[in-house]
Amino acid sequence: MHWKIGEYSFNANTNVLTLNDQVTILEPKVADLLRFFCLNPQRDISRDELMEQVWQGHIVSDSAINRIIVKLRKALGDNDKIKHFIVTVPKVGYRFAASVSVIEQTPLTDAAVLTEHKKKSPLVIFPVILLIAMLVLLAFFLFPFGEQQLEQPEQQAKVSPLLRLSMTQSEGAVSTNGRFLAFVAPSSHGAYQLHVKDTISGVTHSVSPGEGDATSPYWTDDNSGLYYLYYSERGCEIHLVEVEQASFNLPKVIYDCGWHDIKNVLYHPPTNELILVERNKMYTPFQVFGLSLDDKQKRKLIQPEAVGIGNHYIDRDRQSNKLLLLHDPIPSKTALFELDLDKSLATKILTLPYNVTSALWNHNATGVVHPSEHPSYHLMETDLTTGRAKLLVTDSRRVADINRMANQKDYLFTSYIYNRDIRLNGDIDPLTNSSVMDYLPSLSRDGSKLAIVSKRDGYSKVFIMQVGEQSLTSIELPDKGRLFYDLVWSFDDNKLLANTNQGIIVYDLKQQKVEQVFDMPSTVVGAGWYDFNHIHYSVKEDEQWQVVVVDLDGKVTQRLDRQKAFLTADYHQGKLDYVWFDQTLSASWREKPLTNTHCGHVLVRYRLSYQLSDGVVYCRSRKESAILRIDQNGSVTTYQHTEGMPYHFSVSNGNWATWYVSSNVSDLIRTNF
Repeated sequence: MHWKIGEYSFNANTNVLTLNDQVTILEPKVADLLRFFCLNPQRDISRDELMEQVWQGHIVSDSAINRIIVKLRKALGDNDKIKHFIVTVPKVGYRFAASVSVIEQTPLTDAAVLTEHKKKSPLVIFPVILLIAMLVLLAFFLFPFGEQQLEQPEQQAKVSPLLRLSMTQSEGAVSTNGRFLAFVAPSSHGAYQLHVKDTISGVTHSVSPGEGDATSPYWTDDNSGLYYLYYSERGCEIHLVEVEQASFNLPKVIYDCGWHDIKNVLYHPPTNELILVERNKMYTPFQVFGLSLDDKQKRKLIQPEAVGIGNHYIDRDRQSNKLLLLHDPIPSKTALFELDLDKSLATKILTLPYNVTSALWNHNATGVVHPSEHPSYHLMETDLTTGRAKLLVTDSRRVADINRMANQKDYLFTSYIYNRDIRLNGDIDPLTNSSVMDYLPSLSRDGSKLAIVSKRDGYSKVFIMQVGEQSLTSIELPDKGRLFYDLVWSFDDNKLLANTNQGIIVYDLKQQKVEQVFDMPSTVVGAGWYDFNHIHYSVKEDEQWQVVVVDLDGKVTQRLDRQKAFLTADYHQGKLDYVWFDQTLSASWREKPLTNTHCGHVLVRYRLSYQLSDGVVYCRSRKESAILRIDQNGSVTTYQHTEGMPYHFSVSNGNWATWYVSSNVSDLIRTNF
C-alpha cells in the first residue's frame, strides 16, 4: 500500500520513504511503526498498544521503543524542538499528527491483479475451498477452542520415593552432579530448615539456621554453592552456602530483602545475577528483578506488565540459559513467557487454561512440566509446538515443588496432603470432616447452618450442614478448579457469597442455583455483603485500597472514599452495622475508633479476619490462640480459647466454628522413565 504523509510518500510494500527526489529505505521495524501510524492517524496510542501491534505482542523495553521512535522521527525530519509528525502525549504515549491519505493504485497494478485473479478457474478454486473447510472442521473437533489437549500416554511414568522421613519434607532440589539432595523439613524450633543429604555418604547436613524458615533452594551449575531464601524475625534474606568437597560452610547473607516477599530465586551465569521474583508488600503484583553479584545493584528485568498476582515464578534451562516466566493475565489462566535478557525481549510461548503456581522447562526445553489444575493431583508436560499436554504421573496426593533430576530425563516433586478438620463449638463433627481438607467454616447469620469448603470429591466444593442435624448437602458452583478464600452469608441467610481466585459467586439457596458470577480482572480482597442487594470488595489502585460496591446485576453503584479501605457488615436490630478500616488498617465502629491493638492481622489470604455479629466485634488474638470479643464500650474479653486457633473463624448466635490441621504428610517423589 502507498501512503501520502504530508509532503512524503511511503511505499509500505518496499519500506521506501520518499520526499521529492530524496529516497530513504527504512529499517523493517521502523517501517512497521510508520505503517501502523498511517493506519491510526490523529489518535492517542499507548506503548502497550505499540508492543501488541508493532512488536506482535513481544514485551520490549522502553528504550527499544524509544530507539525506533527516534529513528522514525529522524527519517521524517522531526527534531527536538519541533515535531510535526510524532507527538508525545504525556502519561499516554504518542499521536501521529500528520495528515495521511492512501495513494490510489495505478491502472497497471490493478490490471495485474485482475489478470492474476482470472487465471484461477472456479473449477480449481472450489476443491481448494472444500479442502480448507474440511481441514477447519477437522481441527475444530480435534482441537476444541480454549481447551488444553490432553495426550494419554500408553503407560505413565513409574514413581518411587526419593526421600521419605518420619517428618514432612518438601522443595527437593538435586545438584547437577546428582550427589546432593537439598530439601526443606521442620527443625527442632518448629521452623522449616534447609537440609542437604549426601547420597554417597548417606549423611544429612542442616545448612540453614533453625530459627527461621528456609525455602527455594537452587544449586549453582558447578555444585559449588547452594542459594536459598530465609525468613526470620529480621525479615527476608538470600543466603549462599558454599560447598567444598562435601563440606558445607556456614551460610553467607547475599541480599537483605527486608520485609519484601520473594517467591523464588535462581542464579543466571551469563549476567552473574540472581534472578528474583519479588514484591514489596502483600497483595501487590510480583515482578522480576536481577541482582548483580558483582556490585549488588538490582534492576527490573524485561517482563509483561505486572497485574493481579503478577509475574510470579521463574525457571532457567541450565543448557541454554533460557528463562521461563509465569504470568497470570487473568485469574483463571497462566501465561508462560520466555525472557531474552540480551535482546530485552519477553515472548509469550504458551497459555494454560488454568492457573499454576509453578512450572519449569522440560529437559530439552521443548516443553514445560507443571502441575494439573487445582487441586493438582497430576504431573503434566505440555509441548510448546503443539500445545498438547501429556499426563506424566497421577498421584493420590497433591503435586507441588516440581524440579528436574540430574539424569536429563526424570523429575522430582513434593507429594503432599493436608487434612484440615472443622471444629463446631470446639467439637469435631464426623459429618463435616473427611480425610482431606475441610476448611472455611461460615455460620449463617441465625447460627442454624454451617457452610464449609471440602475437597472430599477431589476438588474444592461447598457443603452446607444444619447445625444439630445429621444432614449435609452440596452446592454445585461453576469451574471445579477454583480456590476459595471466603464464604459469606447474606443478611437474610437466603444467599451465599463465595470469594474465589476466579471472581465472586453468589448462590441463591432458596432457588438452589447460581444467581450471579462476577468475573474479576484480579483476585479481590475482603468481599462481603454491603446491604441486602449489594456486595462489596476491595482492590488495590495506585498503591491504595479502593472499596467497590456492586449490585447483584454486576453494575458498580459506588466507589467509596479512599479513607475507607475495607469493611465488615451485619444487620442488627433492624439496622445495618459496619466496622470500617482505613488505609493503615486502623478500625472505627459507629463513628468511634475501635481499639484493636489486642487483635492480630486484619488481612489473611484475601479475607478480613474480623467479624461483626449481633452487635459484637470478634477478632483473633495477637498474642494468644483465642478469639477475642469487643463490645460497644470497647471492652475486650476472651470469647473462646483453643489450641491452634487460626485466623479464620465464624461466630453467630452463640455458635462458633473454626478449623485446624489434624495431619500433614509430604514426601519427595521421583519419576523413573
